[in-house]
Amino acid sequence: MKHRIPPHTALLLLLVALFFDFISAILSFFLITSPLTLPTSAVAGGLLWMLFSLQKVRFVGNPKNLTTFAVGVLIEMVPLANALPAWTAVTWRIIYLNNRDFRAQELKEKARVKKEGQENTEKLLLQKAYQEELKLEEELALEEAVNDNTQEEEGEKNAA
Repeated sequence: MKHRIPPHTALLLLLVALFFDFISAILSFFLITSPLTLPTSAVAGGLLWMLFSLQKVRFVGNPKNLTTFAVGVLIEMVPLANALPAWTAVTWRIIYLNNRDFRAQELKEKARVKKEGQENTEKLLLQKAYQEELKLEEELALEEAVNDNTQEEEGEKNAA
């Protein structure tokens, strides 16, 4: 079952991604610190993976999430391209995909419940109509029996 990422958690994830993108951009533009960008990106990727996993976001079973994350990792591995806000874009896309899938699943469930409710309502209406029909048949049979008894009594009175 899909889980929705709450807005406050999404904001926190985006802030973490922005922080690491900011650090990567600063490190990329200075030649001396350029070798530190790869370890920084590795830490950022691992941390974001863990944070998403804590939110029950699946990567292995969801090709869209996995592809999005892999593209982010590849961008962060390219010198100077890692100055782009790739982690922020990846984080935003995964949050969007996850919440969209959750909403779609929620709407399907509501539609299923509504359909079952309509079917149950139809069944109840049919049962009620059938019970009313049986009741009418019983009343007619009782009325016929009363009429027959009345006619027999009148016939006996006339014969006597």
